[in-house]
Amino acid sequence: MPYTYDKKLRIGLVGLGNWAKSVYLPILLKREDVDIVAVSARTTETLDSAKNLISNEVKLYADYKDLLGKTDIDAVLIGLPKDVTGTATIDAVRAGKHVFVEPPLFLGERFFLLENLISSLGKSFHVDVELNYLPIIERCKEILQNNNLGELITSKIALGVNWGSTSQTSKYAIMENVIGLSTWYISLFDMFNSSVVKSAIYTSLDKETPNIGSIKVGYQNGCLGEWQFNLRDYPSPNLNCELILTNGTIKCDLLKGLLEFQVQDGNIIKETHPEQNLDPEIAESMGFAGMKESVNEFIDSIYSTRRDRLFDLQKYTNIKNIHSMLYSYLSLEEPS
Repeated sequence: MPYTYDKKLRIGLVGLGNWAKSVYLPILLKREDVDIVAVSARTTETLDSAKNLISNEVKLYADYKDLLGKTDIDAVLIGLPKDVTGTATIDAVRAGKHVFVEPPLFLGERFFLLENLISSLGKSFHVDVELNYLPIIERCKEILQNNNLGELITSKIALGVNWGSTSQTSKYAIMENVIGLSTWYISLFDMFNSSVVKSAIYTSLDKETPNIGSIKVGYQNGCLGEWQFNLRDYPSPNLNCELILTNGTIKCDLLKGLLEFQVQDGNIIKETHPEQNLDPEIAESMGFAGMKESVNEFIDSIYSTRRDRLFDLQKYTNIKNIHSMLYSYLSLEEPS
């Protein structure tokens, strides 16, 4: 049954890394309808920091399974290394919690087990592909639906950041990192195109620079998706989206909130939407764009009686399949 607003949602954090500290906490602590009551982490240092960051009353657990065993915890936010995220997610759903999980989510054949568990238990489940929840992305969807721009041909997402040199990291580790990072960007393709993925390839600037390149995705309906990335020497954070259609284009700057599109008579319409990363508490990484909307969507889905607010794990199917195709294309072993 959905909660009512006369009861605060009791939340546990499974993992308290930099992401949770700098993003989850500022967002959750500003909401009056939730209480962060428990934290699990592997190190004593991290657990000790939780009381300073949250409150002296927060319960601390070295093993996340002990946290999941507490029946007074309603929901958990999971932010763990990718090699344990899948198992922890299944454990949390089995424990009857509402679950918010930070991708990438590598499950292998367990994907279908998790899908069945979510369906049978009826709890809110949310994979944090936060760019999907940006208001400007919702506006792009409206334009596609309401204007005669024709059929979608190509979706392009371009990311430019300066996340430093990776000279001390093997090219294979960089490729795996890029595949995991792609989750947040290739998920946008499915916001505009409902077809099944057919192919995915990874191309880089050269063999020694795998953190500058692109991931190209083909769909059964003929649409294409391309994520272009420069992760090492872009002068300032940049994240753009371009939708190419048979009768026009839509272009937007996802960080600055700038959008323009061509209408049927050929005129260009320009709009301004809220900028991202203006909150100084979460402004250090451009990867946080849409995080506030994503976390709030999860919390609101628990309180809401609208079942369409719930995240459908089927929405993650194309992402899962793209990951598998990329690992195969690069002859890398896929996590499971």
